[in-house]
Amino acid sequence: MPLYEYKCDKCNYTKEYYKHSSKEPHPVCETCGHEMRRVLHPSAVIYKAGGFYTTEYGKGKHHLAKDKPGGSDSSK
Repeated sequence: MPLYEYKCDKCNYTKEYYKHSSKEPHPVCETCGHEMRRVLHPSAVIYKAGGFYTTEYGKGKHHLAKDKPGGSDSSK
């Protein structure tokens, strides 16, 4: 069973519960009795490849020399 974090909107009490996501109703707050809501956390994304943006858009190192004044193509 997965672990979910729930938070009460009324009193900001938080607690973690092991439960199925859709089979059981939301838990009730132990301090005020209000229904708690599940807290969603964003996942971390890590790009480990070097030069991700330059390789995705098709500009390599040879294109950078053309754009600069005094590059290899401007002397011709």
